[in-house]
Amino acid sequence: MAQRAPAIPKPGPTRATVFWRYAIFWLLFFGTIFFISLFGVVAEA
Repeated sequence: MAQRAPAIPKPGPTRATVFWRYAIFWLLFFGTIFFISLFGVVAEA
Protein backbone atom coordinates (compact mmCIF):
# COMPACT_ATOMS: atom_id res chain seq x y z
CA MET A 1 0.00 0.00 0.00
CA ALA A 2 1.28 3.41 -0.94
CA GLN A 3 1.65 5.90 1.85
CA ARG A 4 -0.54 8.97 1.48
CA ALA A 5 1.11 12.37 1.73
CA PRO A 6 -0.01 14.51 4.67
CA ALA A 7 -2.60 17.10 3.78
CA ILE A 8 -1.02 20.47 3.13
CA PRO A 9 -3.14 23.34 4.43
CA LYS A 10 -4.14 25.98 1.91
CA PRO A 11 -1.91 29.04 2.06
CA GLY A 12 -3.54 32.38 2.77
CA PRO A 13 -6.14 33.63 5.19
CA THR A 14 -9.22 31.67 6.13
CA ARG A 15 -12.74 32.71 5.18
CA ALA A 16 -13.40 34.05 8.68
CA THR A 17 -10.27 36.22 8.55
CA VAL A 18 -11.26 37.63 5.17
CA PHE A 19 -14.80 38.28 6.42
CA TRP A 20 -13.60 40.19 9.47
CA ARG A 21 -11.14 42.22 7.40
CA TYR A 22 -13.96 43.28 5.08
CA ALA A 23 -16.33 43.92 7.99
CA ILE A 24 -13.83 46.10 9.86
CA PHE A 25 -12.90 47.98 6.68
CA TRP A 26 -16.51 48.84 5.80
CA LEU A 27 -17.39 49.73 9.39
CA LEU A 28 -14.47 52.15 9.57
CA PHE A 29 -15.26 53.51 6.10
CA PHE A 30 -18.93 54.22 6.80
CA GLY A 31 -18.18 55.36 10.35
CA THR A 32 -15.72 57.94 9.02
CA ILE A 33 -18.21 59.18 6.45
CA PHE A 34 -20.91 59.34 9.13
CA PHE A 35 -18.78 61.41 11.51
CA ILE A 36 -17.61 63.74 8.76
CA SER A 37 -21.19 64.39 7.68
CA LEU A 38 -22.35 64.70 11.30
CA PHE A 39 -19.73 67.29 12.18
CA GLY A 40 -20.42 69.07 8.90
CA VAL A 41 -24.09 69.45 9.87
CA VAL A 42 -23.12 70.59 13.40
CA ALA A 43 -20.66 73.12 11.99
CA GLU A 44 -23.34 74.49 9.66
CA ALA A 45 -25.82 74.99 12.52
